[in-house]
Amino acid sequence: MQELIKRAKELLADGTVVRVLGWKAGDLAFNPEPAYFETPESLEDFVYDGFCGANLSKYMIEASKLEGKTMVCLKPCDTYSFNQLLKEHRVDREKAYIVGVGCKGKLDIEKIRKMGIKVIKSIAGNFRSRDYRRCRDIDCGYCLRRKNLCIQRCHAGTLPCM
Repeated sequence: MQELIKRAKELLADGTVVRVLGWKAGDLAFNPEPAYFETPESLEDFVYDGFCGANLSKYMIEASKLEGKTMVCLKPCDTYSFNQLLKEHRVDREKAYIVGVGCKGKLDIEKIRKMGIKVIKSIAGNFRSRDYRRCRDIDCGYCLRRKNLCIQRCHAGTLPCM
């Protein structure tokens, strides 16, 4: 994720893009929400983890109406809808700077709750070397296999995660 933030800061600083469309932390650790970032400093709030499931393609409809180019982070499954929006002329391709982000499937909070975890303060993990997320409960840490926690409709395959 640090590489992604570094690249976004470079693009904002040199004027290639005027905003970045990504995710920021929501009110709960498992609830990130789409957000625009217009300064390098604002990217301190940028997050990308297993709970960032919102498809940012649809937010590009509005971003295409704004002045300047928008860097948008697209997961592999998001690119299908982005291409459809292009075909329908609802998104201006010239106003999009697309950055692909890896994805191994989005996490399902209900499956995590069924495993007895009541509160998640943060999540961490390296998907290049391990296939799990470490969910930190208030009292203890659990190692959870990612394949048991993904949303049923997600078929991400083996793409590397950032």
